[in-house]
Amino acid sequence: PGEDPIGKIILRGNRNNPVEKRRAIVVGVVPAVEAEGFAEGPHLFQAYLAQSQIGNNEMNFVIRTDVDPRSLADSVRTVMAAVDPNVPAYGIATMDELIARESGTQRLYVIVVSLFAGIALLLAALGLGGVVAHAVAARRREIGIRMALGALQRQVVSLVLRQGALPLAVGLAIGLVGAVVAGHLIAAQLNKISPCDPVALSLAVATLVATGLLALWLPARRAAKVDPMIALRTE
Repeated sequence: PGEDPIGKIILRGNRNNPVEKRRAIVVGVVPAVEAEGFAEGPHLFQAYLAQSQIGNNEMNFVIRTDVDPRSLADSVRTVMAAVDPNVPAYGIATMDELIARESGTQRLYVIVVSLFAGIALLLAALGLGGVVAHAVAARRREIGIRMALGALQRQVVSLVLRQGALPLAVGLAIGLVGAVVAGHLIAAQLNKISPCDPVALSLAVATLVATGLLALWLPARRAAKVDPMIALRTE
């Protein structure tokens, strides 16, 4: 650390067997890359060696093109066959296909989690709306008296919204704390994402608030349309 690595010698191979050690001179430094996939993260040490130093029996070629990459597959095979007809060209894929293949498991997790999250959000909205609707029905006579004495519809709506806002706020606070705790528990499974990501938490809170207000607004509107005479007569 703190030294210029260019020109320094590194030993690679089995440190306990001097015969297997191979000397290599550092000729350049490149940024860290995630060579083994997105979830693995960058390696602590990644070396790029000449073909004569490693002697691999296979190589990867990356071709950049402005046309459809798949349209060049036959051309690639033709060029490689012209260099050496005994070397097969296989595993040809576009970068989009490689990325999709690599991130397939993560996308499946996202779909499953999103599905269950949507169901949970729907159940929460139905539950909150049902509780408020039941409370409004229980206070039907009170609302009728308020409106008979001159209460405006917006005042009735505000009354019902305030009644449901308290459990909504308490639920959001408990859920926010639970999300932070759960995020730290699964921090090892998160790649380049903070368990307390402010953007994600803000979007979640905004979605829950909007859903909760919608669930409260519907029974509040029904309460505001109560005919005071009918409400009083039924009692």
